[in-house]
Amino acid sequence: MPVGKLKTAPPKVLFFIPPLRVCQLPTARLASATVQRLFSMFPTGAAGVALILLRIAVAATLLFNILPQGGPAAHMWESTGLGLLGIAICLGLFTPVSSIACCLIETAMLLDAKDLHFIPVISSILVAASLGLLGPGAYSLDARMFGRRLVVSSSDKTMSGN
Repeated sequence: MPVGKLKTAPPKVLFFIPPLRVCQLPTARLASATVQRLFSMFPTGAAGVALILLRIAVAATLLFNILPQGGPAAHMWESTGLGLLGIAICLGLFTPVSSIACCLIETAMLLDAKDLHFIPVISSILVAASLGLLGPGAYSLDARMFGRRLVVSSSDKTMSGN
C-alpha cells in the first residue's frame, strides 16, 4: 500500500460544538437581556402617548414649581436655563440626561424646602426619575435621532432577485 493514500476518505462535514460554548449560552442570553433593559424601547401607541404626558408633566412641574420666585425677569439666567431644560424634556431631546438634570435641580430645591413643602418636590423628583428610566417614547426627538432603524444589506437584494 502506498504511503500517501488512506483506506477511507476523510469526512466531508465535521460537526463539533465545544463544551464551553454550550455552557455559555444561558449566560449570554441573560447578559443580552440585562443590557437591553438599559436602553429605552421607544414604545408607540398608548404607552408612547403616556410618555408624552409624563414629559409634559415633568416640564410643567419644573417650570411652575421650581421657577425662581420674583418672576422670570428677576432671575433671567436661571429662568432661561430652566426654560431650555423644560423645552428639551417636552420635546424628548436627550431625555435621560434632561431627566437627571431635572432631578438634580429638584434635589437642590428640596434642601431649601421648609415645612411640608418638601412633599411635592419629592413627588416631582420621583416622576422625573421615572421618566429618565422609562425613556422618551416613540413620539420624541430622541426616537428620531437614536431610534431603531431597518438595515437592508446588499446581499438581501441579490437573494430576493433569484
